[in-house]
Amino acid sequence: MVDPGLALGAAVVKTACKLWLKDSAEVAITVAGLVESRVADARERRRIRRLFDEMEERVADTLLGALEHEYASIPDHERAATVLAVADSFEESTLDIRGLVAVDLDPITLQRGLPDRTRDLSADATALYHRVTAGCCTYVVEMANLLPGFDTGVFTELLGRQSELLRRVEEIATHLPSRVDGSTVDRFEATYRRVIATHLDQVELFGVTVDDRTRCYPLSTAYVSLQMEVGGSRAHDEDSPATVSIEDALRAHRRILVRGEAGSGKTTLLQWLAVRAARGELDFMPVFLRLRRYSGRELPRPEEFLQTSVAHIADQMPAGWMHEQLAGGRALILVDGVDELPESRRDAARRWLQELVIAYPAAGYVVTSRPAAASGHWLDGAGFTGYETLPMGMADIQAFVDHWHAAMLAEYTDRAQLRDSARHLLDGIRSQRHLRRLATSPLLTALLCALHWDRRMHLPRDRMELYTVALEMLLDRRDRERSIGLEDLELSRTEKTILLQDIAYWLVRNGLSGAATDRITAQLDRRLAAMPRIEATGQQVLNLLLNRSGLVREPVAGQLDFVHKTFQEYLAAKAAIDADDIGVLVDHVTDDQWREVIVMAVAVANAGQREELVTALTDRAASGHDGWHVATLLAIACAHQAPTLPRALNARAELLAKHQLPPPSLPVAERMAEVGELALELLPAGPIAPEYRPSTVRMAGLIGGDHALSVIARCLRDKDEPFDRDSRQEMFRELNRAWPRFDPVRYAQQILDVDPFVNPEVTDPLLLPALRHIRKPVLWCRFGQGYGPLDYVGDMPMLESFQLTDIKTNDLTPLTQLPDLQSLVLRKTGEIDLAALAGCPRLTGLTTTLGSPDGKRGLRALEQLTSLEIYDAIHPDELLAALPPDMRLDRFGLWQSASVAGLRGLLEAEQLTALGFLMLNEVNALESLAGVEQWADTMRGVYLRGSRITDVHRLARLPKLNFANLARTPLDSVEFVQELPLLEILHIGGAGPLPDLTPLRSLTNLTDLFIYSRDADLSPLEGWENVTIHHEVS
Repeated sequence: MVDPGLALGAAVVKTACKLWLKDSAEVAITVAGLVESRVADARERRRIRRLFDEMEERVADTLLGALEHEYASIPDHERAATVLAVADSFEESTLDIRGLVAVDLDPITLQRGLPDRTRDLSADATALYHRVTAGCCTYVVEMANLLPGFDTGVFTELLGRQSELLRRVEEIATHLPSRVDGSTVDRFEATYRRVIATHLDQVELFGVTVDDRTRCYPLSTAYVSLQMEVGGSRAHDEDSPATVSIEDALRAHRRILVRGEAGSGKTTLLQWLAVRAARGELDFMPVFLRLRRYSGRELPRPEEFLQTSVAHIADQMPAGWMHEQLAGGRALILVDGVDELPESRRDAARRWLQELVIAYPAAGYVVTSRPAAASGHWLDGAGFTGYETLPMGMADIQAFVDHWHAAMLAEYTDRAQLRDSARHLLDGIRSQRHLRRLATSPLLTALLCALHWDRRMHLPRDRMELYTVALEMLLDRRDRERSIGLEDLELSRTEKTILLQDIAYWLVRNGLSGAATDRITAQLDRRLAAMPRIEATGQQVLNLLLNRSGLVREPVAGQLDFVHKTFQEYLAAKAAIDADDIGVLVDHVTDDQWREVIVMAVAVANAGQREELVTALTDRAASGHDGWHVATLLAIACAHQAPTLPRALNARAELLAKHQLPPPSLPVAERMAEVGELALELLPAGPIAPEYRPSTVRMAGLIGGDHALSVIARCLRDKDEPFDRDSRQEMFRELNRAWPRFDPVRYAQQILDVDPFVNPEVTDPLLLPALRHIRKPVLWCRFGQGYGPLDYVGDMPMLESFQLTDIKTNDLTPLTQLPDLQSLVLRKTGEIDLAALAGCPRLTGLTTTLGSPDGKRGLRALEQLTSLEIYDAIHPDELLAALPPDMRLDRFGLWQSASVAGLRGLLEAEQLTALGFLMLNEVNALESLAGVEQWADTMRGVYLRGSRITDVHRLARLPKLNFANLARTPLDSVEFVQELPLLEILHIGGAGPLPDLTPLRSLTNLTDLFIYSRDADLSPLEGWENVTIHHEVS
């Protein structure tokens, strides 16, 4: 009798092998037949057969095991018949394998191509049939992607990786869609989540291989969490760490603008959020929108959102579904690449986003851009908080290098060689400053990994050489060294480069990041007319470039773009220089899409072209005409990039640099850092004014070395003028940001221990040994990749305040070594027992996430607390019930709690009867403050950022308020403040138009007013003495 599970496993593995071979005819009856015809050695044939048999059994066990409990009510014989029907469906299918592979195969497309075998099944069995079929299709696609590129020696490679392959086969079960028995909407949502999770759960690790299929690696394995900082002073709190992860940022703010330079991982970050949301790990329905798809057409309406990301199921979307997701706050809109729109269309994109937010304020939004295309305050008017990606720290680099070399196991089975390669590269990055300066982003680090492996551990010294040798590897050496045939068409590396340059330059000239393939084909046909040696059509050449260059791709059918915009810019620069288009380059100085092209052009130009271009830029900079400031920075950057320049021209560029020093802003600081140590030498003598110190530290930190360290120390010594609040916080961030770029102990001794206002923030475990040299009462540790033990706190026994983010921390006992610990923040940890904190006698303030019932129980041991703030409290009533009855809190807060619509539960809690400070941050369900007057005699501060409160006027019943943060909370009127005579600090704006601000003039004790609104009318506040107005827009 046939075992249904084994029959199903055999059918799944067989179909996966068909996809692997890209040819239906290759697998006749069994997978074993494939082995017999391709492996000569008898023993190896047996081992391969056993491997495939084991894979079939794992598929059957994990797939049916995952589904068995869901359909327990179906009789055993009917379940067996159903499973066999699914197996028959796969066995009898006449799938066009080549066609499926060509259209970016996904489980939904595969399932549509299978014959239906449900005619004789009951309704319940039919539901099981479709569920098992969907799971099998997921298995088929993911298994096909697991198998290495088919080539000589592939079976030996399979045997070398069999443990890993079998483990990954079992992991696929965790990605299977959940059972859906409900409505058409429920079924569509399950399908949609499955497609998103499959399509976006991959990242391209450049240089791993030129095989498109194996170059992609699962995000769940390859993703390195980005660290970010709040852009500018806006929304940065003195009690908050300078850096956060995207996950923490999304918890704190539902609208985020992420800015980062080329290759900093912005798109991958959005993919990561989409995949996690699709799998239910984030409480959102993800919507992924690439703006490059709309460079030549209108931005989409909500009902059109799915037409580019999941076009093949967009027509299945139920009417009104997207509007319901947006209105209900379930949608997470992920908008990638403001910078990839032409400059003329960016204002329209901003209006489009603002209109979306006004129409659907409850939805989540994450938007990405390069900094040149959007300032940190570009979306302030829509209530967005700006963040900037940080350069990768050493811990991030190590994690990325490890991921990259793990991905190489798809091609090479020599683990020892890969381990040695990774260790050698990391040692080089740590010890050689020029390599450390290169490894600042995922893209550049991936290229370093690829070249380190490809060139047998010999690496370039600068960014331009890195791009040059990377292109050589991608275009030519890999194909040649691996003997990959090109069938009927063969192009030299020079010919491929010319053709790719032509495409890149055409895209840049037209303000595009990608274009329809028919337009690209026409462009190639025009170029090929001048290349008579190539006897091929534009379509044939395009196919070859897509299949073998590793530089261009077809992300959706009919559209072409470069795998990364940096490669487009580099090739466009070479094309511009080959065409001698110096004037064209200078004419586009003010266009941010051309800036990197211009800088790279100087590096690839000949001496005469280089002199002409830098001269034109310095003339433009000195003219004072439109764009002179941008031309100044470009001239300085180009002069530094140039291999040679006449002495007089170099002197002109140095003079321009002197006028930019000390750097007046952080973007200028980053440009000046590209000049290297010369920028440090050109700094003027004398004290550096406070407003220039943070940017000077940024520049010095990026340059690194002893001279840079002395410049940072000088910024601390120059205290003739005091810092204002914002400059002090900015200085704080920059000093911590620079720490990993220097010897940790020297930096701790000479910088962090010297300034009394700077508290150390550790984001890299390599910095921990330096803590013993810092005598400070405050410490922040944020380990994005996790670290674990807290033993290091013993090196700072004077700690009074400690903030920790570390998913590997499980034991809080070491904190009992800190006799003076008063405040503790635990943002994201492993499973912890808060009861251990009873051994900290002076601990009065705790902020934490309660991820388990044990967390709540641990609170009962902490009667001494007077301040308690909880993240992600799903059931606040249960939390309050878990508090010790004798606890009396002065300060209480809930962050991102989705179930608090009013204050009733808080008002009834005995522990909150004398509350002095209430924090309800991003509590989106909060609509009313009814009853707040109960705290009239004690309440001094409220933090109600990001709520839907409709009766803010009730705050007038709290006459002792001296602080109120109402940012991103709607305000119809501010007249209520006239009843708050003690108010000193007020935050408003960011949730639509602000009302008349005249009543604010009645606040005689106000010292600081923060306004988050681009269009606010500030005329009623003119001439208001003794009040600092922070109008937080660009």
